[in-house]
Amino acid sequence: AVRDSTRCGVAPLSQRSPVMRSAALLLLLVHAKISFAYDWKYSPPASANGDRRYEGVTMNMLWPDFIAHGLSGEGTFFKDRIAAFCNETGASATITAKAFPAAYRAELEYDLDSGLNFYDAFNFFGSWMPGLVIRGHLLKLTDYVKRSESIEWSDILPAVRRGV
Repeated sequence: AVRDSTRCGVAPLSQRSPVMRSAALLLLLVHAKISFAYDWKYSPPASANGDRRYEGVTMNMLWPDFIAHGLSGEGTFFKDRIAAFCNETGASATITAKAFPAAYRAELEYDLDSGLNFYDAFNFFGSWMPGLVIRGHLLKLTDYVKRSESIEWSDILPAVRRGV
């Protein structure tokens, strides 16, 4: 069945004003830019011994450039470990690196505030936490972690445990 969009007061794109059509196209192009503008991608080779748990899943990560590329600009520390994780689990991964702080923060806030939620993992800095909490982007996990039977308390960094 095709939904009649005029019933909810929204005209089909073909019946909207040129300005609204342009705005819709711009939003689509911005989303496409975010969705496909990664700096590094890794897909594991096919598994010789059957399915892996995360076969077909892609993790999209956003990092400041100095983390993604290392301080030297040629860092592979994280990429090597992500590739090993992908080889073991079957997952694929992308890293988008943005210049810190302005371009990185703009990309992160756009993704979170717009609701696109393209990135599965990102790095943020402690001074940004209040703004992310106020806007509902972070969830307090203290009670969840304490109740969980599958999380080992000793797996949590001591500095974080002390803060909980």
